[in-house]
Amino acid sequence: MVYNESSNNSTVTVSTGKEFVIELRENPTTGYMWNATVTSGLTILNDTYTMDAAPGGMVGVGGTHSWILTGTEAGLQQFKASYMRSWENATGSEEKFILNVNVVKA
Repeated sequence: MVYNESSNNSTVTVSTGKEFVIELRENPTTGYMWNATVTSGLTILNDTYTMDAAPGGMVGVGGTHSWILTGTEAGLQQFKASYMRSWENATGSEEKFILNVNVVKA
């Protein structure tokens, strides 16, 4: 299953060991990137950024940041990401993405 911005602040259910994907739009050429954390019952298996195709001569093209995760521990878990520049201090007004994940034993 793939989750994106439309899943923000929602709760989903996955079985232990079952992989799922979170995809969020990102444009690191502006310095902004998603900084993601997970609770102990989730494991990030892969974390990649794919740039969109850029028309000739165009710079500053965005893309998609993707995380492949799996549930490793039953219970309510959470994926949380903040969209910010790494060199700036958090202000609390950053764009946030939260996915609550109810992990159930397979």
